[in-house]
Amino acid sequence: MVDFWAEWVENYPISSLEDPLDENDWEGWKALTEAVGDQMQLLVMIFCN
Repeated sequence: MVDFWAEWVENYPISSLEDPLDENDWEGWKALTEAVGDQMQLLVMIFCN
């Protein structure tokens, strides 16, 4: 999923992703943050509600 989202962020004007990964996928969140975290905001709804 990280590669999927990184490709979309590269090719489309996405400024924010809400729940792109499972809330318990800590390794995935780390990888996604490293891949696109400086280009957009990443949100987990459990922390927003």
